[in-house]
Amino acid sequence: MQFDKDIPKDKLLIKIFRFVQNIPYRITPFDSNKYACKEPVTTSLKQGDCRHKSLLLHNLLLQNNFEVKKYKTIFDWKDLPIPKEILNTLQKSGTRWSHDIVGIGLNKYSISYIDPTWNSELERLGFPVTGAWDGKESTKQITREKLEYLDAENFKEKDHGIIIDKAETQEFTKTLNEWLDKSS
Repeated sequence: MQFDKDIPKDKLLIKIFRFVQNIPYRITPFDSNKYACKEPVTTSLKQGDCRHKSLLLHNLLLQNNFEVKKYKTIFDWKDLPIPKEILNTLQKSGTRWSHDIVGIGLNKYSISYIDPTWNSELERLGFPVTGAWDGKESTKQITREKLEYLDAENFKEKDHGIIIDKAETQEFTKTLNEWLDKSS
């Protein structure tokens, strides 16, 4: 997909953000080779989680000459409107996980954090979805709780007490995605 580069930069930023945000959120396998479910993370992505959506946003912004950087945050699934029976599948891993976002330098003095994770259909379930956005400030983030922004380049989950049990997270992913499919 090509974006009209002749429009003002703030409008282009909003258009790219909306395009990525509108991709339905589902936790989907991801590997560091920039592939999701054996499908490249491109504008043809049909669904994805924060890793896919942030990577796509990052790449599209770079292609359109924005100053952009990858960041991580630590969030807690229990701060989201997810049923307790789904959260209860995370006994070994716990509910604190890492999350991918993008930082963009809109001026030389500050960084705006852009999070395209939650698509608009999830707002009616209570997720913090960015609605009207001016392209000049940070978007709503993964939860309404205070977050710390960490450089993604040297980030290691184990340094932040995040332990992921593979079998348990597969069950969590399955039940969360099924609930989202039924609810949205």
